[in-house]
Amino acid sequence: MALSDKTERDAILNHLRDQRELLEHNETTLQIFEGDLVTHLLAAMRKQLSVKAFENAKHRISPINVLQSTVDKLSQIYERPPQRILLDENAKDEELKDFYTKNYDMNVIGQYTNELFNLHKGVLWEPYVDEQLRLPRLRAVPGDRFTVMGWGRTRRTPFASPM
Repeated sequence: MALSDKTERDAILNHLRDQRELLEHNETTLQIFEGDLVTHLLAAMRKQLSVKAFENAKHRISPINVLQSTVDKLSQIYERPPQRILLDENAKDEELKDFYTKNYDMNVIGQYTNELFNLHKGVLWEPYVDEQLRLPRLRAVPGDRFTVMGWGRTRRTPFASPM
């Protein structure tokens, strides 16, 4: 893809504009999931109530985060670390599997990825190199920081756009 092509650049910008509401929704749900429920409750109450009613009601909110409970209940895949089996067992492949499992911190990242998937119905794995340690790492990117864009029938590789 040549980003110098105005048509493709415009298509990407239009796609991002079209996805804005979803990205903002995902940002809000991530904030609530991470514990910032009260701020969002107060903002919603402020919109819905008169000033006097809001002042009387704001001290009575009960910030029980059902979203956290629901996501935690759904995110059971990595409760016990999965068994990783090589089809063609040999020492070199076993060493490589162990290297990436350790350096990518697969069980921890896998659990967080499972939570984000259950929260946003999508997550992006981003491999990178830790410049200080000079080792490969893996991070899970939440659904408020990327969108996926396809290019039609002739181009089957999706384009992920980190935000």
